[in-house]
Amino acid sequence: GDYYDPSALCGALSNFGLFNIAKTGPSALYSLMLKTFHRGLRPLYTPSRGDSGTSRNWLDAMDGYRSAVHANFGQDMIESTTCSGCSKCEQKRYTQFIKKLPMSKFAGGDVLPFAEMLESLKGEDAVCESCGEVARTTKSIRCANGQPPEVFTFAITWGSTFLDPDVIQSAMNSIPHMLALSDISPVTGDADCTNEEYQLKAVMCSRGDYQYLTLIKADMREDRWLIECEENRSMVPTAWQRAMTLCKQGQTAPKLLIFERRRHTEAALEGSFLGSESQTDEIILDVIDTQLQI
Repeated sequence: GDYYDPSALCGALSNFGLFNIAKTGPSALYSLMLKTFHRGLRPLYTPSRGDSGTSRNWLDAMDGYRSAVHANFGQDMIESTTCSGCSKCEQKRYTQFIKKLPMSKFAGGDVLPFAEMLESLKGEDAVCESCGEVARTTKSIRCANGQPPEVFTFAITWGSTFLDPDVIQSAMNSIPHMLALSDISPVTGDADCTNEEYQLKAVMCSRGDYQYLTLIKADMREDRWLIECEENRSMVPTAWQRAMTLCKQGQTAPKLLIFERRRHTEAALEGSFLGSESQTDEIILDVIDTQLQI
């Protein structure tokens, strides 16, 4: 139909090979939490449909409306491929909700700095189907009307490297607390958004199907993190390094990282999980409070 199906996010997670959305209980924490986000963020409004559709951008024209899920969790991507041999050019447009970081691709001993891992998301070389020469693919974010993305969600896939505590610790040490939009992706649009900053707000970790913990930033201006573990036991807010040590001791690996666009007013920094005073924020806060009780 015309309405966005929240389960599409679970489909994306399932394609990563990490998250089995058919399961119930703690083993499905990641897909369940994000699926719940999407269900809670049903469209807050549905714009009127014009004959020409000129009031909507290309993605909204396909989806039929501008959803709150799209506005808060989605990035409109432009993927361009140019062949060095025959100069054939192709372009794709799509919405991306999760960026995948395959840790096994980088962990040959030492984990690359996070910024270098992000470079793999910006483009890659492929073989041109027409002439067989190298075709370069670049990926950029379209910031329509000068509006940057609100949230970036990174899914870390581990493979066999999950069993190595030294690799886990290296990965944890490489996670930054702040990213610029230019660190994540090239940007196209009608305004310069490359200097927008994103703060790390939540880290979801797992060491098996039935053991997980979630780190949520407890204070916007201090290094304090609240730990929620599988027994539904809240621990006293602790420093990031202490939280990371607990993770290493239990060989618990980070699997989802959630970065939120930084607000530059003090009032906003004292706000909710998404950092703005809006109906959407209230929904997300309710979703988080509910989900952490599962």
